[in-house]
Amino acid sequence: IIHRLKGGGEIYQILYLIVQCPPNGNMSAFYSNIGKAVDTAIGYTYPAFQKRIDKVHSLGEKLNIVINIIERFNIGLILFDEIQMFLTSKNSGNRKVNVKTESFQVITTIMNSTGVSIGVIGTEIAYRLIFEDQIHQNRRLGKTIYADSYCSNQTTFMRILNSLIEYQWTDVKITKEDLTPDLLKAFMDCTHGIIDLVIGLYSAIQHEALITDRKTKINDSFVRKVAKKYYPNLMKTIDGIDASEYDRTRLAEIE
Repeated sequence: IIHRLKGGGEIYQILYLIVQCPPNGNMSAFYSNIGKAVDTAIGYTYPAFQKRIDKVHSLGEKLNIVINIIERFNIGLILFDEIQMFLTSKNSGNRKVNVKTESFQVITTIMNSTGVSIGVIGTEIAYRLIFEDQIHQNRRLGKTIYADSYCSNQTTFMRILNSLIEYQWTDVKITKEDLTPDLLKAFMDCTHGIIDLVIGLYSAIQHEALITDRKTKINDSFVRKVAKKYYPNLMKTIDGIDASEYDRTRLAEIE
């Protein structure tokens, strides 16, 4: 946006950037992705700022260019997506190694040098790496938003299923009256309320009914049977998570 000053002149501002984090704590790629995000925000088809960052070899120089760009465009917020990829790397034994110290030093330097606000998006393992393993990072913690909080909301879950049953191709339709506690529990047990899994399972149920018997009555047993047929490995993972309440430590371990 452009801020027009009363006394004349203009200030250009990029309100926010969404930066995709590279894997394995790759610092060069990290800086490059910030430049790419700036180019995208401005609408450049040519990667001008990304090229400017890429052409220097020193990480210190790259950092200085990034700071200069942030100040030039008065960037308000940078959202780092998939932060867990940036905070961990793998050694030769394919075991994850924590590299968060260097990674967060860079993010902290950017924040302190420019005053830009930082937001991070990631998985449970990212939250633990940032805040549970290093107590001093907690002072930097603002509001934590759990993206999966809707999963245990029964009202939201019912609303999702009510929307899905508007799309049916079998002869025997699921009605709102058919959404009994047993059927709801079957869907919840097999998906943990995750909307992507609910939609996938519902599609598989429709497909299975069509290729076997269009007059199939879709009940809780049929839902569980389809889930095991189409998502066997996923069901093993889900079975290890408490169905009544998310165990975030367990989710971090599964990742």
